[in-house]
Amino acid sequence: MSSSSIEQLSCEIVELEKLRQQSQLPNIQKAIDELIGRWKVKKEEQKKKTDKGTAETLSAPTEAPKLTSGSVHIRPTKKLTTYAFDESDKFVKLYYSVPGISDSVPGTVSTDFHENSFSIVCSDVKGIDYEIRVQGLCQAVEPEKCVVKQKSGDQLLIMLKKAKEQQNWGSLLKLEKEVGKSKAKTMDKESDPQEGLMNMMKQMYDDGDDEMKRTIRKAWHEAQSKKGTMGMDMEP
Repeated sequence: MSSSSIEQLSCEIVELEKLRQQSQLPNIQKAIDELIGRWKVKKEEQKKKTDKGTAETLSAPTEAPKLTSGSVHIRPTKKLTTYAFDESDKFVKLYYSVPGISDSVPGTVSTDFHENSFSIVCSDVKGIDYEIRVQGLCQAVEPEKCVVKQKSGDQLLIMLKKAKEQQNWGSLLKLEKEVGKSKAKTMDKESDPQEGLMNMMKQMYDDGDDEMKRTIRKAWHEAQSKKGTMGMDMEP
């Protein structure tokens, strides 16, 4: 399981905890508590697998590097996750702040664009390597037409060419957009708050994979009581 999958589990746990705070019905609260518990266990299991793989890689025998007078000093690496978002009919534009990038030579920046992800590395910018890695883009892009520009004011501009022009993204990541839609439905003032929670759980079930469906179905049935039960139509 990759670190991005672990991050997705973390986002899902946060959303479930928000649902738990909004819920007022005991059977819904219990079902959500069960889901949160299962997702936390799943996240911890995947984290252990990732840590184990990293440890095995680090423990592999390697030849100690020979120190010479010409040895290269290893620079610190800083990951960038904060950006300003903008979009036009053709491009999604991301603005990152990279101190010193305006004065760096063009070869400083290396890029790797894919249909639904990209990575950018700015090497040796005032003695620091900056790294940007993004997976799970909201929509597909045309990798060969994506560009990076070093702008004044220490701004790094990433222009993602939309595969479908005039398609509104609204956010960079698909997960962010899905969460936004769920929140909008829950906050609909014309609907009952508890009904909104039910609808959101139903949507999570409909959109989830087989494991998600099994988990929600089991948690829901375990939480139901004979009195005051609110049913959800969950087909196996």
